[in-house]
Amino acid sequence: MRHTTLHILLLAALTASAAERPYLYNPKRISVREHGFVDTIAVTYKDGRVWVPLRIGGRKARFMLDTGAALCTIEQGAAELELTPLGTIARATDANGVSQQARVVALPEMELGSIHITQMPALMQAGRGRKPQSHTSVPHHKATAEGTMQQPELTGTLGFAIIACGLTAKLDLRAGHLILTDRRDYFAAEGGSRVRYRHYLNTPEVPLTLAGRTRERAVLDTGNPHLLLLSAKSLARWQDEGSPVAAQVEATTHGQAFTGAHGMEAMRRVDYVCLDPVAWADVQLHSLRTITTTGPTSIGAALSEHGAIVVDPHRTTITLQPYDNIRDISLTTPYTDIYYAAQQDGRPYVSLVRPGSDQQRQGMHAGDVVEAVNGTPMRTLMQLQRYPFVRGQAYTYTMRRGPVTYEATLIK
Repeated sequence: MRHTTLHILLLAALTASAAERPYLYNPKRISVREHGFVDTIAVTYKDGRVWVPLRIGGRKARFMLDTGAALCTIEQGAAELELTPLGTIARATDANGVSQQARVVALPEMELGSIHITQMPALMQAGRGRKPQSHTSVPHHKATAEGTMQQPELTGTLGFAIIACGLTAKLDLRAGHLILTDRRDYFAAEGGSRVRYRHYLNTPEVPLTLAGRTRERAVLDTGNPHLLLLSAKSLARWQDEGSPVAAQVEATTHGQAFTGAHGMEAMRRVDYVCLDPVAWADVQLHSLRTITTTGPTSIGAALSEHGAIVVDPHRTTITLQPYDNIRDISLTTPYTDIYYAAQQDGRPYVSLVRPGSDQQRQGMHAGDVVEAVNGTPMRTLMQLQRYPFVRGQAYTYTMRRGPVTYEATLIK
């Protein structure tokens, strides 16, 4: 009995020691059992997010493809998995540029189609148990516009490590699949608009040209449902330099739009910008409406609506293959008029209102709390997201600003 107890204590001490040591990211440590494979995996695209079916430790799961994060993440739903501590990252940086300490664990064996992967690192936020971020507010660069469908429950996110470990990936939404292969030249002969990427915090950063002559680098972040988010720091620099991008700012306000892995961003200036054009090599996107972000400029999963994307970690290239070979793309997506987030008590509040929108004309301001819709109390953000709105119908919002309550009538 004494020997058994000593063994358990020793094992616990070794486990604690592993969890406390610094973690050094090295995707070459990730092990893929198969060799010489090409595997096609059916994916789902919904609300600007790509969902990949897989198994973790034999359990069915669905992970969101998130190339804007180096590591996978896991959340509370994976609490019963056997996780191996790998160490601690002193400064794990989220999409808003906020850094905090975080623990890293190795997931149990991951099955992606017929591919078996071990030693896949995953991030756990310090002090949050197995939940990587608060899902009572709007997730990392995934702010939810009023009336959109609630996203499916997450098991986790699949970070860029799945590619950095040596797997070339092709995401083709028109075909509805993700192709993964360890054959270095499998996509080499395919055409498209190819750019070379460099690493930014272990994620891929590609070159863009904005408004004809302004150079910018953007993280390919499939965890971001927007087509593009523009760095507020870059815009401020261009305004000082007289860049033509500065002339494409259409409105300015203050608010909060995004929640990173470490929490909601601070109240800040937000610029609404209509970029024309945005060039990826010889592909040009016109009238791309976006807002500024505290994090780096990023290109989101919505890019895959316009073409297949091939990421080659061996050549450090990303190729955009426009559907129907259309290289001059005119966009009609409007700005999002309003964003919501959750207070500490879970109640929904307005985090950002577009100047000139119906919401602003009805008197809604950033910080106002949503008390009810058509008399139905709104106690959580999820309730508001799941409310059965009908397009064309009018709804009465009961709002509170400090001690003052007012009503706003909006047509969906």
